[in-house]
Amino acid sequence: MDLKTFEQKLEDYARLLIQVGVNLRAGQVLYIESPIETIEFTRLVVKQAYRAGARYVQVAWQDEVSTRLRFDEAEEATFDYYPTWVASSMEQLAESGGAVLLLDGEDPNLYDGVDPAKLSASRRAAAAARQTYLGYVRSNYLNWCIVNVPTRAWADAAYPELPGESRVSALWEAIFSMSRIGAVDPVEAWREHIEALKRRADLLNAKRYRKLHYQAPGTDLTVELHPDHIWAGGGQLTQAGFPFVANMPTEEVYTMPLRTGTNGVVAGTKPFLLNGQIVDRFSLTFKEGRVTDFAAEVGHETLKRFLESDEGARYLGEVALVRFPDLEYRQAVLQHRHRRKCLLPFCLRQRVSDQYDQRYGLLERRTAPQRRKRQPVSRGFYDRVA
Repeated sequence: MDLKTFEQKLEDYARLLIQVGVNLRAGQVLYIESPIETIEFTRLVVKQAYRAGARYVQVAWQDEVSTRLRFDEAEEATFDYYPTWVASSMEQLAESGGAVLLLDGEDPNLYDGVDPAKLSASRRAAAAARQTYLGYVRSNYLNWCIVNVPTRAWADAAYPELPGESRVSALWEAIFSMSRIGAVDPVEAWREHIEALKRRADLLNAKRYRKLHYQAPGTDLTVELHPDHIWAGGGQLTQAGFPFVANMPTEEVYTMPLRTGTNGVVAGTKPFLLNGQIVDRFSLTFKEGRVTDFAAEVGHETLKRFLESDEGARYLGEVALVRFPDLEYRQAVLQHRHRRKCLLPFCLRQRVSDQYDQRYGLLERRTAPQRRKRQPVSRGFYDRVA
């Protein structure tokens, strides 16, 4: 029986994001991106950040109406522009030892009817301008975390069968369930969960499996693993050795496939967002690692543009295994539709920032600049995870 009030759950969720998600340390600057619709919850997160010793918290409010207006009204020629001063500010944040928390509640239908060429141009421009910052993120130069927060548009898409006034609260409850907010101490519950994921990864690393075979309705896929693959899951470490959880919730352990070792067909069972647009009822056919054919009843053009955007987009960048611990969690996941990524995600290889190893499909990351010296800080309760 859940004895917590809704307000208590919000407080616990905010505390969880700061203490486990970004694992904010005393003296750090925290940058938060948040939908303007979730302002009350975001203020709880800011409060928890200052209680954890944040030096400064900057909130960048996101307005989807303004975002959509650009795609509806701006000239097509302007979509190759991304402000360099925005990219530079994020680089400075990372280089000075800051942390990033992204509160995600994007409307799954935000870009309905938008010209895919505009979307592609916009995202290419952003990727090019943010190349250095994204390198910091990929190499765990800083602690960062992406989490879900409900918005009206997302709740309407996820729960059309519920009365309008009940949808946002239903989505909150699904997020609470998946985030273990119902536990007496969600922070301690996440410590245990991360350790459990680490044990599963250690078990798989000891087994040294050579191949995975995925079977499901419409799916018969074999994935050979890289000879030197390593299973990981749960928390990550910054380059300085501080733990954080990049994606919450997380239930997976994951590893790297062999670039030429994927064969067969995989069919999607849930809709997902790709470059801001929904793709649903899709299938991908692989031969020697490469997507050779595809189909999608919804979002066909979006998927086509993605696969044609870069040669690396046709190859798997990661494979994952997920265990559902109990029926309650499974039901919550099923309710949490439109938001979960595929368990066979593609990694778009950006020519502006990555070099592709043709033999194994490894990314050669550029070395991040040496960190500036800072005063030693305590890792707190998270020491065991590291």
